[in-house]
Amino acid sequence: MKRMKPMKPSTPRNMKQKKNFKTASVKSTTPLAKDSLYVRLAVIVGILVLIILGGLLYRFASIGKALEAPSVQVLDLDLQESEQINVEGVPSLQIKVTPSSSKSSGEFSLALTPNEDGSVSYVLEDFQGVIQAQELLTEQNGGGDIYLPNDELADLKVSYVAPYLKIVNLNFVPPEKVQISVFDEKGDEVSSPFLFLSGGKAHFIFNATSSAAPILSAAWENGVSLGADVFKVVSSAESVLFTIATLDWGQDKEGAYPFIVRGQVGAESTTKRYVLSVGGILYDLTQDDLPSVSIKQVDINTIAVTYDFPETTNPQPFSLPCGKATLVDGTLSDDLEAKIDVISSYSGGVEQWKKDVPSNFNELESNKGYFLERRTSEGKVGFTIQCTSSNGILPPDVTPVFSLPNLKKGWNLIGVSGYEPVPVEKLSASLPPYTTIANLYSITTQKVDVITPVTKLEPGRAYWVKVQ
Repeated sequence: MKRMKPMKPSTPRNMKQKKNFKTASVKSTTPLAKDSLYVRLAVIVGILVLIILGGLLYRFASIGKALEAPSVQVLDLDLQESEQINVEGVPSLQIKVTPSSSKSSGEFSLALTPNEDGSVSYVLEDFQGVIQAQELLTEQNGGGDIYLPNDELADLKVSYVAPYLKIVNLNFVPPEKVQISVFDEKGDEVSSPFLFLSGGKAHFIFNATSSAAPILSAAWENGVSLGADVFKVVSSAESVLFTIATLDWGQDKEGAYPFIVRGQVGAESTTKRYVLSVGGILYDLTQDDLPSVSIKQVDINTIAVTYDFPETTNPQPFSLPCGKATLVDGTLSDDLEAKIDVISSYSGGVEQWKKDVPSNFNELESNKGYFLERRTSEGKVGFTIQCTSSNGILPPDVTPVFSLPNLKKGWNLIGVSGYEPVPVEKLSASLPPYTTIANLYSITTQKVDVITPVTKLEPGRAYWVKVQ
């Protein structure tokens, strides 16, 4: 079998960084005794004031730092995205978080037990004492996504670097300055970011509200304005608190057409991404030197992902936007199997050559990057996989991002799952505590791009990420 050389940037060995951390006497006589009492009272009051001020200063100085206090803490993950906790100083936490399947916050308790070998055990229980998750964590193993009851989407993520445990709300949504809502032609609110055309026509109503009438605008994802004939502002007055616009658009060609709506009040603005879907297409990726990827909604429980690999024998980077790979017909055709030489991945510094990938295709998983190498550059190489859900969340109502990759120290070959690009900043939720992303590179069939900065991660693509 031919050994493929994956396009991984060269780098020096990781270097671990070490952490570098008069009394005056006053004589008093009887006539001055009363004055002396006032002086002593003033001193006591002054000391109390200093203690209070010191406590306040410590509180403000501690914002954003790992929790260290030994008493029970309350952590509201609906108000902050993440927290790093010293397991030696905080034996238990009360956590407030809104599960992805609920619109109201839930209360949970997290018990932490540090072990002599540097590992930590945790138990997460609901308010009734029912265990939701428990695990033994080390710096090398364990951690990852936590699913709360009845949730198809991951709610929390935990990671550990002694003695700090990091917990992240994966569905954190910061408060918006401008609230943007969209309604269909019947006047029903649309909760999904995917706007499906009916008969090749689209008619939707956008409503932006704030403390003053927002300025409402829309542009295609490439920055070109939709134009007043497509996105028409029909109501905007300084005396009211909302702005209304209508979107009218037609298209027969199947595809996903993303656009951005912006509501602005003064210097503050809110942007939302929507996708006009023709033929049930939720997302498509068509770019030179990359396999093309198309995600289509088959029914409320099923999506189909179709790949088409260019005519080159160079290693072709790709990833799965959902679940595990399940081929539509269950197996690769003999013709297609004969055209695929190898599919490989990368894990922890070991190149894993999947010798029998064509006959074990279901080994492929989302959030991981892969290379496919063709035996010959001639002919069509492509296939379709399916992802299913029993709860009818495809496409999801709240967020088109299913989950994020679990990052470890060193090089990671990753992809992202979901139906829309993911801002690079969101990868911070996947980092182990007190680590950073040192390098992030996109990959094509020709090269690793070490020049162009990566600002967003696109489903279907693969990326090199170095964590240190």
